[in-house]
Amino acid sequence: KGGKKIWKSDKGAMTCLKKMLAEFRYCCHVADEEQKFVSSHKIVKSTVFNEVLVFCFKNLPSFFAQLLAYNPPKEEEGKKTVLPDRNEKKWRTYAGLVKMFLRSGYHFLDNLPSDENMVCFVLKNLEQSAVYYATQ
Repeated sequence: KGGKKIWKSDKGAMTCLKKMLAEFRYCCHVADEEQKFVSSHKIVKSTVFNEVLVFCFKNLPSFFAQLLAYNPPKEEEGKKTVLPDRNEKKWRTYAGLVKMFLRSGYHFLDNLPSDENMVCFVLKNLEQSAVYYATQ
């Protein structure tokens, strides 16, 4: 779970992450009448569209936790939530990526039809990243 730690050091992996986020953003905004951005790739097949969304919702929160060296307390520990320090260099470096993920995810959620299973899936996976929203 959470991918390998190569995300921290491999520039190729960071480029891949940025491209994946761009495609995630495209998928989250695909229903918008006026797309205000252009994606370098067109996602035509619905299976690819779904895979991009599922992969990003499931994996990006733990990738961000790795990048930011953020280790949230476990629920059973009963500790108060500790926010990532937004003054740290790591946060300033990756804040744009985290914000793009959060904004796109919330936009997608806001425009979802009333599909209870999908809403639950998105909320469950965005919950892990809610702490970053508070850090903005």
